[in-house]
Amino acid sequence: MAKKVRRRPRQASPARYTAPKSTPPAQAVTTATASPPRARGGASEAVKAVNFAEEYRYVYEDLRRVAILAGTILLILIVLSFIIR
Repeated sequence: MAKKVRRRPRQASPARYTAPKSTPPAQAVTTATASPPRARGGASEAVKAVNFAEEYRYVYEDLRRVAILAGTILLILIVLSFIIR
């Protein structure tokens, strides 16, 4: 039988947990349903205001980075098509 290996958990990236860059305040969005979900104990949960711009800030930065990279690669391919002819 193979020996079990205990691994230490990964260290969190310090860049992910630093203070956010100064971004303009976004409008908070409230989420509500027709009948709010009930907890196991029978008490209903309160509806919370969710600021999606703040919650998913890193997604916007990643999409922007991917778009710049895709545009650069496309531009390189177009330039190479003229050079190869």
